[in-house]
Amino acid sequence: MGINPLEAERGAETVQVVGRLNAGVTMDQARVQMEAIVARLAEEYAETNAGRGVWVQPYEDFIMPPAIVAVLWIMLASVFGVLLIACFNVANLLLARALSRSKEVAIRSALGASRGQVIRQLLMEAVILAMVGGAVGIAMAYGMQRGYDRLFVDIQKPYWIIMTINTPTLLFALGVTGMAALVSGIFPALKASGADVHEILKDESRGSTGLRMGRFSSFLVIGEIALSCGLLVGAGMMVKSVVNLRTMDMGFDGGPVMTARFVLPATDYPDRVTRQQFFDELLDGLRALPGVESASLASSLPALGSGRAWYGVEGVAYQTDQDYPSANVAYVMPDFFETFGVGLLEGRSFTDQDRDEALLTTVVNQSFAERHFGEQSALGRRFRLGRMESEEPYLTIIGVVPDLHVGGGVGGLGSDAVSPEQFYRSIPQNAISFASMAVRARGDPIALTPSIRSLVQELDPNLPLYQVGTMGEAIETTTWAFGLFGSVFVMFGLASLFLAGVGLYGVMAFSVGRRTQEMGVRMALGATDRQIMGLVLGGGMRQLGIGGAIGLGMGAIMAQQLTVVFFDVNPMEPSVFAAIVVTLGVAGIAACIVPALRATRVELVDALRPE
Repeated sequence: MGINPLEAERGAETVQVVGRLNAGVTMDQARVQMEAIVARLAEEYAETNAGRGVWVQPYEDFIMPPAIVAVLWIMLASVFGVLLIACFNVANLLLARALSRSKEVAIRSALGASRGQVIRQLLMEAVILAMVGGAVGIAMAYGMQRGYDRLFVDIQKPYWIIMTINTPTLLFALGVTGMAALVSGIFPALKASGADVHEILKDESRGSTGLRMGRFSSFLVIGEIALSCGLLVGAGMMVKSVVNLRTMDMGFDGGPVMTARFVLPATDYPDRVTRQQFFDELLDGLRALPGVESASLASSLPALGSGRAWYGVEGVAYQTDQDYPSANVAYVMPDFFETFGVGLLEGRSFTDQDRDEALLTTVVNQSFAERHFGEQSALGRRFRLGRMESEEPYLTIIGVVPDLHVGGGVGGLGSDAVSPEQFYRSIPQNAISFASMAVRARGDPIALTPSIRSLVQELDPNLPLYQVGTMGEAIETTTWAFGLFGSVFVMFGLASLFLAGVGLYGVMAFSVGRRTQEMGVRMALGATDRQIMGLVLGGGMRQLGIGGAIGLGMGAIMAQQLTVVFFDVNPMEPSVFAAIVVTLGVAGIAACIVPALRATRVELVDALRPE
């Protein structure tokens, strides 16, 4: 069910309430009871509660909306993508090892070993490698957990995101490791045990004709590169999102602004008069502090989310409740726009004269004005809150301001999709009980913290402040998801790129080693170093090109599904795909260049000498 009823007053658009269900009570039963309570309140307080509804949902759905759940599933898929790349690497390694031991396997078979015994032996070797690797991996995981805590200490993540290693996690990791060992070892074991024994024993060359890495190995490398490329696309989009978030023009100057939040309890401030008196005294005290340029109060600050309200524009006919528009709404005190360095486009801002309830005033943003009034002036136009049954008084527009970034969402995810229309109301005409202060400093805003706390304590020793910090810190706190998940995705991408590069290098190095005689023959027939390098690099680049093309296609499809976690990023962003192509190309060339150089340094005498 939904937030703090102390932060609401009768007539508020939304009230969020948290409750624990009794044992055996279902969510449907709770919904029926809540609907009955809402209906009773509508009868008792028809003026403020008529037409109100209720939305009941599990708390975990409230704190983990679809955007966050989607990210967690994507992260899990990315983990398995990296695991699959590692499996491909191990499979290639075991296949190469089986190739080098092909005569040993053939001799075992000739001496009576069954195919099942050969497969079992090779699989046991893979399992032993997995056990050693798993033990090392668990030790690394504990070390990385501590590193994670230090690395992300400045990222303000929710309390429910806890990185810890417990028994279920260990069992899951061990189970996955065991399955990975079997999957990685089964194909090389089948291939090695199924080779023609007679052909292998007759073959006296360095490479056995009965068992070749060939297409299967190339397929594994191509798969590694494709998966790595797909993960890099996701990582690149997240990096682009973080960059956009950090560099975007939010429409206001929050650099020198200090913020804090508080709630006036109903026991000490029971009515509008006492609340407004406290607001006035607080603002007078803040503006008198040394180093303060301006100060104001608001129900919500820019970029930190906003409430929403239904409304109807005067003179516009609406057929049903669904036809009524909604917009973001914030309640502010005078000097709010000045504190954030926002100039008016038209009309005036709120002043002390906007206290008289005879004329309820409002300021709208540019998007609101353009949506409803086009090229005409919005000044003097009116609208009222609510929908068809509303009897709320009309609000008169006295000013138009530029669009300020609204923000919101859980961790900032999806906040760029919030509709830009917004309007502002005067706190003295509403007298809310909760507020955020915004104090613009002439110097370092942090230096004002002690003075602000002392002032509040003088006015009310029992009133606590929370979420105290600069505007920049507040924005980072509300956009934690991009910092946290962006960093994790980048690590996934880099890990996959490293593994794919290692896999490509390993295959190319093994191939060069197995083709030593071929290289010697080519050089004896007049092949130059450049031609030998081109031969080796060409093979690697073909695998890189095929895998990269498949990976870019996978990344494009994946990016379309990840738009919920991107911030102002086109899922087909050309710069990201170009960066991935360059990065993958450089990594691929680096992985192939060493085997290619080694191929040119083959000594003819050694290369042509028979085993």
